[in-house]
Amino acid sequence: MGIFRRHILPWSLAFFVLGFVLLYEVPSFPQLPYLVDAGVQRVILTAATFVMIWLLGGATVLKPSPVGMRSALREAGYPVIVSLGLCALDLVADASIVATYGTSVLSSTWLLNIFEALFLCAFVGLFEEGLVRVLLFCGILSRGGGSRNGLVVAAFVSSLVFGAIHVLPVRGTIDNLLLVQMLLKTVQAGLIGLLLASTFLRTHSYYGVALVHCLADFLLFVPEVIFDTVGTSGGYVSQTGGIEAIVFIVSYVFAVVLYLPAVFKSMRLLDDALVPDYGCFVERWVPRESEAFVPNAAPLPPDGLAPAPAPVPAPSPLSPHGFPSAPVPLPLSQAATSAPTQRRMVPQYPPGWPRG
Repeated sequence: MGIFRRHILPWSLAFFVLGFVLLYEVPSFPQLPYLVDAGVQRVILTAATFVMIWLLGGATVLKPSPVGMRSALREAGYPVIVSLGLCALDLVADASIVATYGTSVLSSTWLLNIFEALFLCAFVGLFEEGLVRVLLFCGILSRGGGSRNGLVVAAFVSSLVFGAIHVLPVRGTIDNLLLVQMLLKTVQAGLIGLLLASTFLRTHSYYGVALVHCLADFLLFVPEVIFDTVGTSGGYVSQTGGIEAIVFIVSYVFAVVLYLPAVFKSMRLLDDALVPDYGCFVERWVPRESEAFVPNAAPLPPDGLAPAPAPVPAPSPLSPHGFPSAPVPLPLSQAATSAPTQRRMVPQYPPGWPRG
């Protein structure tokens, strides 16, 4: 593992590309339900990502902690709130359709579908956060984490890549409508990624940001699995053009505006972050409360390395006989002003003892 830890940035980038390629090469299991099949694929991808993180020396970030998860939910809960609101609006719209036309469109397996969606979203969060926030973000921090500008650049670059992988690769011709959709989706997902990156930097909680990611995705899934419309949207962009592409564009413009407050929250978290911070591959990241900062605390060493020993105080000088020498007396003038006033001790004699 030494070769990986001596060259963290190139290896973290290589592992990130490998994980992205595996996303399209991992075997499928068509005999399973769609959501379960996609979830099993993410389980395999998550396991591969864990191995890559371990090889780079980031094993400590994979240890769960309720403290870090609670702190991450508090700092990055905005996407979850947005998803909850969109989920409620979608459910109300579907309920109004049922009330208007008098027909039920509920899936016969809606409860099972909910659990399948939760399974999928849990491992989507674990895989994508491990791929982007740990491998890519912490890999960039290993070189640029020595300054605040370096922290900001690492957060923005990893978030931009996070947004872009949602629309790549694109097959076929890219026309103007498709290009606009791709750009807007990249920005919308990148805004969420920026908040997750800054929260990860602040809390050091991988499972915390994965939980936020999972909940935000799951709440958007709920109306689809209840009314059995999973997979009918055709993906993040429309390649057919026409009115469908216009609908996608309007939706993404609305989403970008909706997630703008996440930018201000992210910048505040980055402004308050400790500098330097070289990421979980150089330092031993342990999940923490976002407010529990010690301004002058030294970073923990990488996993497997012992901390620097505490300095040993110099021994007192010895006399020629091997005993500690007496302290050097002060000059009389200085001793008279600096010595504390002491009460005169009167000797106590036993009864009958002659007093001199």
